[in-house]
Amino acid sequence: MGLDMMLYRKNEDSLEEVGYWRKANQIHNWFVQNVQEGTDDCGEYDVTREQLSELLGICRQILDEVRVSEGEIRNGRRYQNGVWEDIIETGFVVENPEVCEALLPSTSGFFFGSTDYDEYYMEDIKNTVEILEKVLGEEGDFVYHSSW
Repeated sequence: MGLDMMLYRKNEDSLEEVGYWRKANQIHNWFVQNVQEGTDDCGEYDVTREQLSELLGICRQILDEVRVSEGEIRNGRRYQNGVWEDIIETGFVVENPEVCEALLPSTSGFFFGSTDYDEYYMEDIKNTVEILEKVLGEEGDFVYHSSW
């Protein structure tokens, strides 16, 4: 279970998947706020090229402005000796999370994944740039859909 997100290109009588995210809650939140008018209902929503370009610009700005450094990150939780505890690992943390908060804040939800600003957040941003650069270089109209 978890948040799955798809971007489709509309074809004559079908949808072709052109982008996929898993638990990228900051990206999902952007679609909910900017495409779905605040309604988070696992529906299918038309997305304009202008909207995708706007999201791409935000992601590029984050990649340009955010600084990361080695630190401790949470990588899930485990139940041990009758209590839940965080699993802490060495990884990369965002030094200036206020940039992320201002431009593309994470959001919590039903199995939406971590809301931390760390290497996993940044991987979602990089993945989004790759997806959007590719689809915006091609023709077509697009639809966003999420499920959990």
